[in-house]
Amino acid sequence: MAEESPLGSLNDAFQAAVNIKSAIVAEKRKNFESKPRFIQAGLYYWQKYQEVREKSIPERLQASRALKEEGTELFRQGDFEKGCFKYEEALTIFRYITSTVQNWKTEGIEDQDLSYFEETGSTESEGVEIKELKSSIYLNIAACCLKIKDWKMAKSACDETLLLDPNNVKAYYRRSRVRTIPASAEIEDFKLALEDLERACDIEPENTDVATERDRVKHEIEKQTQRRKKTFQKILTETVKANKKEQEEEEETKKANKKGDVKKTRDGEGNSGDDKNEEDDDENDDDEDVDPIETEKEE
Repeated sequence: MAEESPLGSLNDAFQAAVNIKSAIVAEKRKNFESKPRFIQAGLYYWQKYQEVREKSIPERLQASRALKEEGTELFRQGDFEKGCFKYEEALTIFRYITSTVQNWKTEGIEDQDLSYFEETGSTESEGVEIKELKSSIYLNIAACCLKIKDWKMAKSACDETLLLDPNNVKAYYRRSRVRTIPASAEIEDFKLALEDLERACDIEPENTDVATERDRVKHEIEKQTQRRKKTFQKILTETVKANKKEQEEEEETKKANKKGDVKKTRDGEGNSGDDKNEEDDDENDDDEDVDPIETEKEE
């Protein structure tokens, strides 16, 4: 048997230690890791835009809009990933994360060191402008994510929009698309999408795009429902047939066993008669077995 390489054992031990450390680190930043990337970006760009955040709200709005426009230009060019990054930068002007550890990039991220900020302005008009800008950024992030098929982040972006604006038709529409486009989408996803679309239709009854999508989703639900019924009926029919066949086989087995028992009984009775005949034959043989010498003497 070949000896185990000391180097192999050392590598295994090292990998095990790395896995343990990674698990410990992940546990310490569990809350941060649960956030979508566009929220995590608030930490990554925190220091980069720190000076911008110290400016007045109008100046910050201008800076955020400029970044958003860069993202839109990248989107138009078909660079959806970079466009999404730029939208995330625009968002961090008003929604960001700070850390008590200045060198967090090298020392690591822990939940206990982080603070989350979401600014809404100091006046009502500022609050309205910031909310509208953030809603628009979230929607654009969702549009990018739909293009790159990041369904989870796209849905999160739509959710954030609806938290700010519960009557946002685009957010309902895009969230419905997130639910139905993936190949893994099931009938439950289509039903949730239909709820979003019906809500959007209630808000904007004249929106033909939303109405068309609603009708498409309805039709798909009907198709999947019929497909499910047929599948269930097929399974039920096959199950009934299988059970019936099993019962018939059991009955045949019982009948065969019963016939076998009867035959054994009859064979047993027949053997007893043969034994008796054999005994009689033995007796007859004794009578006929005359000593030939004695016979000769009598003659």
